[in-house]
Amino acid sequence: PPPPPPKPQAPPGAAIIGRAVSTGYLSGCLVYLDANSNGKLDADEPQYTTDKFGGFSLESAGGGGDVRVNASRSIAGFDACADSFTGIAPGVTSFAFGGVNPGTGYVVTALTTVATAIDREDSQSRVKEVFGIPAAVDIASTDPFAALAAGGDGGKELLVATTLVTNLVSTLTSLLEKACGDASTAESHVVRALADEV
Repeated sequence: PPPPPPKPQAPPGAAIIGRAVSTGYLSGCLVYLDANSNGKLDADEPQYTTDKFGGFSLESAGGGGDVRVNASRSIAGFDACADSFTGIAPGVTSFAFGGVNPGTGYVVTALTTVATAIDREDSQSRVKEVFGIPAAVDIASTDPFAALAAGGDGGKELLVATTLVTNLVSTLTSLLEKACGDASTAESHVVRALADEV
């Protein structure tokens, strides 16, 4: 297998680095630090466009917040957002990782989006248990493709779960979009329903 991609490098003063993953790395997508956790990009919030390996780095004034990845091609200026493995737009409109702190690297996936929606102290443990991911795997910081390539414990399970949840959210969102009025609202309902079940 090819070697894992390099870790994203933080620019001077940056405190939050990470990678955005769908069924492949999310390239050319808007990532921002939602410092006030209102679910939308405000003018004063740091933003970044992911590189070809989904890498991002966000400057932080020392505070935390939520990292959000807008994967929708309908967002003005981000029509290049695509899964770097397939070259097509991801079927999920947004990904999230709640409660980030400066100085830590994150991997933002559909799994972390569901864990953020659960919003409990044990949300990652619950996601890992339900989707068969070994307890030792940190879904918040483990790149599923790098873990699989390294042959470490849980890499396969993490990649399968990440892909499964991404495809489930994408498919159900497509089915509910007309009933909900738009993809973002439908996706929000799907993620919330998954979180409730987990």
